[in-house]
Parts: sequence; C-alpha cells; structure tokens
Amino acid sequence: MRSKGDRKSKTVEIMVDGLKSPASVPAAVTPTRDMSFEQISLMFSQMQQMMMQLHMTLNLLIQKQFGRSSEQMQQNPDWQTLPLFAPEMLPQQAAPQQEEPASQQAEKERKKSTGRNPLSGASHMVSLVNDVDASVLDEYRSRGYSVRPMPSTYTSYFQRINAVILVEVENRKYTVKGKDEELVLSAQAARRFLPKTKVGELLLAEIAYQKYGLHVPHNRLSKALGLDGIDISRQDMSNYGLAILERIKAADESFKAKVLAQAALYMDETTTKKQGSEKTKNYMWAVCNENLAWYRYFDDRSGGPPLSMFADYTGWVMADGYGAYDSHLGKAHRCVCLAHVARRFKDCEKITKDHNLAGPAIAWIAKLYKIDSQLRARLAAGEISKEAFIEERKALSTPILNDFHAWLENAALTTALVNLVQKRAVSYALNQWDKVLLSFENAELKIDNNDCEQSIRVYVQGRKNWVNHGSDDGAGASCLLYSLIETAKRQGLNPRNYLAYLFMQAARYDNLELTDEQIEPLMPWNVKPEDLQIVTDEMSMLSQAMRPIENN
Repeated sequence: MRSKGDRKSKTVEIMVDGLKSPASVPAAVTPTRDMSFEQISLMFSQMQQMMMQLHMTLNLLIQKQFGRSSEQMQQNPDWQTLPLFAPEMLPQQAAPQQEEPASQQAEKERKKSTGRNPLSGASHMVSLVNDVDASVLDEYRSRGYSVRPMPSTYTSYFQRINAVILVEVENRKYTVKGKDEELVLSAQAARRFLPKTKVGELLLAEIAYQKYGLHVPHNRLSKALGLDGIDISRQDMSNYGLAILERIKAADESFKAKVLAQAALYMDETTTKKQGSEKTKNYMWAVCNENLAWYRYFDDRSGGPPLSMFADYTGWVMADGYGAYDSHLGKAHRCVCLAHVARRFKDCEKITKDHNLAGPAIAWIAKLYKIDSQLRARLAAGEISKEAFIEERKALSTPILNDFHAWLENAALTTALVNLVQKRAVSYALNQWDKVLLSFENAELKIDNNDCEQSIRVYVQGRKNWVNHGSDDGAGASCLLYSLIETAKRQGLNPRNYLAYLFMQAARYDNLELTDEQIEPLMPWNVKPEDLQIVTDEMSMLSQAMRPIENN
C-alpha cells in the first residue's frame, strides 16, 4: 500500500476553444505541521487561483452552451456619441401651408377616419358598402329635413378563403371516320410538374415554402390540410421533395457556376443529422452573398469535400477562424469576421463582470462598425465610388486598428493567468489579425460574416422543428429548396410564387430531368418579378372558376 508521503499530486487541465487553462495546482495536498507559514499561504493562494479559474471556465462553458449567440452589431453602437434626443424628436419649424387638391384632401379625410394607413398587398379585393336604408332618408325628406351626404368613414381588413381546390381536367376525344379509315383525335393533356401525384404546381409550391420558408414540419402541414378533408400524408410530402430534386437536379450545377463567378463570398456551416449516419454530427454548409445563397450537405466538418471546388477561386471570402478555410482556399483573399472577434470580448465582459478586461476592445470594434456603416450608406446612395470608400474607410479606421492591436499585444503579455476568457479573446484576435485587416481592403465585402450567419439561421430555425434527414437525397432536396427560396428573396422575388413559377415552367418539358440549358432561364437571377404574373393569373382563374362541391 502506498503511504501518504508517496501520494502523487494531480493537476487540473481544461480545454476551451483550444486554450489550456493554466491551472496546475496540486489537487490533493493538505497542510502539515512542518510547513512554514509562507508555504501554507502560497498553497492557499494557488488553490484560490485555481477555484477562480474553474469558476470562469464554468461560466464560459455555460455561456457557450446556453447563452444567446448573436453576431449582430448595432448600426450605431458608439453610444457615447449619440445625442440625447433623436433628430426626429426635436421640434421642427412649421412649413408654410399650401392649399391641397381636393383628391388629396379626400384621402386625408379617409386616413383620419381609419386612424391608420390603408392596407395593401392582397391579390384580390372586395368592396362592400353599408348604407342607410333609403326609406329612412325619404321619411326625413318628407318631414322637411335637408339630407346631404357627408364624407364616408372606411374600415379595412384582410380575409382569406382557406380552400383547397379540386381541379378536374376533362380530356375530350373524337372519332373521325372516312371511307377508308377511322381516326381518334384526343385533346392535348395539360402537362404537370409531378404527373400522377395529388398536387398541382401551386399546392406543391405552397408545401415546399411552408417547410423551407416558414419552418412548418410536414406532419403539421398534413394535419392542417386534413381540416379541409385533404389526405396528403407526411410521407407523400417527403416524396414530393425527392421528386423535385430528381426533376431539377441540374439547378445545383447552375448554383455552382454562379457562385464561382462571384467576386466576394461569405461561408459558414452548422450541424445537422442524417438517419443512419456513422457520424454523431453531420453538417450543412452555406455559401452566400447579397445575390444568392447556396446550401450543401456533407457527412462531417472536414473541409475537403465542401471546399475543394474553391481551390482555384481567386475572389474574396469572409468566414470565421476555422482552419479548413485556410487549408483549401489558398488562392482566395481570406478574411475573418470582425463579429467573431467581438463575440469573444462580449463573453469576457459577461462572465468576468469586469469592463476593463474587454471594454476597450468592444469600444474600438463599435467605432469600426460605425465608420463602415456610415460610409457604406453613402456608397449605396452613389455619393462615393468604391475606390473612395476604401480610401476613406482606411484613413478613418487605421488609427483605431493600430490602437486596438497595441492593446491586444499588451494584454497578451500582461493578462493574469486566471483570466482565461480574456486570454481566449485576445489570442483569437491576434491569431486572425491579418485576415481581419484584409477585409478593409475590399468595398464589396463587409467586415463581418453576418449575411451568411443569417442564411445559416434560416436552416437552424427549421432544424428546431424536425429531427433529421432521412437520407442523402432527402438532405440534398432540403438544400436545393433552401437555396432556391433564399436566393429568390435576395433577387426581390416572392419566394412562394417563384417556386410555383419554376414548377409551372418546368412542367412544359417532356424529359423527366431538366437539362442545364432548360433550367438556367428558370433560376432566380434570370427571373423578374413581372414574370411571376402567370402565377397570380392562375390563382385568379381558379378563384373565379371554383364552385362548391355537393357532398353526397
């Protein structure tokens, strides 16, 4: 048996974001009579230091696991320079009144009566009139009263006819007899995107948009349709997604070509799960910018499969500090998101409750965002060119970046060992500093990856409502529909109507799988909002032609 004197001390070592906690205090040491007062004081000081280290590490892990993870920065976060009152709250000098036309006066009277702006956005409108009974007015006139109309009051509200329409198509046939032959003439049957299924193009687009645009699981949508007596099961809807992928699989190659032609891209990834996968975590990768969003599924997080296609890409790429991007984007201008730097300093301030440890960094980052926001607004308005934008932003940002970097280097040398969360933030910022600076060299690329974070968040919201993907094809169908919907939004299209337009136009082709030449004109960047009129025309035709079904 080992004696007490032979007991070996154990050290505590914790890894958080690649950083080892410096706690190396013996975990099983007790004071003895032969120890001096100085030795006992040192031992308790080390134990106190270890407990503080473990406390902050625990808080950091709790923040990462349960805390709100948001990389959105306020547009004007430099609160020290904000005025006490916003300009619109200050009294304004009244402008001289001018006489308004009668039409504008009538519109103003209508707004006064409703107390709100007129409602808009509906595809159909119904006008109803509530009038005083004519006999009542005649009675007053007969008694000598003068009856004159006053300005009407108006109320407005939305209604929706929640009806699934059963469309029955009659294909007529004729026999044509001659002296020597007899023919059968048949009307050309209307082509459908998914023939021999229960759904037309409008309902198919609604099902796809409900799940991938509004995050409604198929089982809930199936129950909602069941309220109208429609029997479309969850499995039916899943099969529709696979059938969509089979018909327009070429759209994925179109996305690839479009992505590689972009001058600047944002990239990110998030976890997902596929049934039967050997990996505990699978991954959904997103590549986007202001023009498009492309989603792809891969079994794991290794960068080879998702990033190998960018080996020769020479544009600008904004992402986080994940090392796979550095390994596979050798020719690209690799930038790192400033919001990821800010997040770690915010964690430090939340956990330590010490503003001095992270406050200066947060203030400098806030100033950088303010400069970028103000100049980018002028760039969007056409007041300055891209070259002037870069030059002016660098002139204003460089002194702030220099002060920030000097503070980081000093903090790296003077940070106490117990400040693990500050060391985590400082180390990340210094390791990625050159890539952070590079983002200030391009006008098209923003200084953070929030655009792609928003694209990823769209999938994460849906992931909360369903567990996983059933197969590789199921994950592929999800990625394709997410890509089409989110890209349609970026192109200013109604995403639900765009899907209906895509299905209606693709139905014209006889071949089961559309070719690259057939699918390219139907991609979101080649469709204009006015092209979607055929969808609203189809809706109007159905609403006017529908009739109630008599139940037997």
